[in-house]
Amino acid sequence: MINQLAENINLPEKGGIDYDDAMACRQYLEKEFPGIKPTSKEIFDGMLSAYKAAVLRMENEEKQRKMEERRQSITRMWTYEEMWQVALLNGKAIAVAEDFRNGFVIDEYNKPVFHLLCLYFTNDKRFEEYGLDGVPYSLNKGIWLQSTERGSGKSTLLKCFRINKRCCFGYQHTTELGNKFQRQGYSGIDPFLDEIPQPSSASNFYQRSAGMMYDEMFGEGKVNHMGTPLMVSEYIINKLYDFSTNKKGNLWKFHCTSNSSGEDIERISGLTYRSRMPDMYNLIKLSGPNRRVS
Repeated sequence: MINQLAENINLPEKGGIDYDDAMACRQYLEKEFPGIKPTSKEIFDGMLSAYKAAVLRMENEEKQRKMEERRQSITRMWTYEEMWQVALLNGKAIAVAEDFRNGFVIDEYNKPVFHLLCLYFTNDKRFEEYGLDGVPYSLNKGIWLQSTERGSGKSTLLKCFRINKRCCFGYQHTTELGNKFQRQGYSGIDPFLDEIPQPSSASNFYQRSAGMMYDEMFGEGKVNHMGTPLMVSEYIINKLYDFSTNKKGNLWKFHCTSNSSGEDIERISGLTYRSRMPDMYNLIKLSGPNRRVS
């Protein structure tokens, strides 16, 4: 009978009793267990169980607090200075890996661009104080890094920022995407024209998706898959433009490099493609000599 009484006890619903009121708690228990008188040892054992439960709860709360602090520390946007140092180290690593003749340096030619990219990839509103040809820059657009001089270092410069706390991004050369299209058709390139899902972890700053960098836009020729001709750069612009206007994603996750000017793009692909560029990208021009031969 007593065992059944203990098993069938209904705890009060949330808000049904003030647990800070010792007298109310005691009256509630006496009502639910009429005639039951716990011994001092039984009361002590109950309190001991409560303290053990409290220890486990507090340890778990402390663990969760530390995990959240670590998460916030990892996801905290780098400062301008921190981004500068990370990007500079990345540039030096690229120079070693690709055996650059003169290494990687920040000089009078690329420093203004490096400065803008540090602002952009730290989501710094000061970036929007700049612009080109009367068009203000926007943190909601991607980066279009352009240079009329081949070998000026634009691809390397943008690659320096592939790892960033705003949104990391992958890399695809338009020629390689063309090769994929020739072999597999649209199914071979479409996965690279959308945000790339990734597991949220500390290694990627808990970012749930990555963007993409397209190298040498409008520098490739048309390719063919089973009788279907395609210029990859045009396809990229069309896909990302629809991606943006349909509000399915964020263009600031997608970036490009190109040696082609606006006039070149209009001549190669027509006015439609050129006219879309200001809506999609922040045009940043890189000057300087061909670093491959200097």
